[in-house]
Amino acid sequence: MSLDARDFGSDHGWLAQDPVTRQSRIRPDTLAAQEFATGRALTYRQLDAEVRRCETVLRELVPAGGRVALLARNSLRHIALFYGCPRAGTVFQPLNWRLSGGELAVLLAD
Repeated sequence: MSLDARDFGSDHGWLAQDPVTRQSRIRPDTLAAQEFATGRALTYRQLDAEVRRCETVLRELVPAGGRVALLARNSLRHIALFYGCPRAGTVFQPLNWRLSGGELAVLLAD
């Protein structure tokens, strides 16, 4: 079975299965994620708020079904984007920052 961005929109039940949404309701003050390099930590309530902000921006900037590529080192923002994209009806494509320009060009063209 193949999926596209429409399969993850709120009309298709993604939010009902979204673990950040679910955990923010069940245990909002529990640690959800932590960046060891910076020490920054988010509870599920805080992470859900970050994801909602990400979703809002994506809905304004990226058409439904559009792709969002990220070339960056790992951070808490990756998590927000990972969950924000399906909520906004877009597809998240993380890219490895260690790849060469030529390798990245091939991935982006695909």
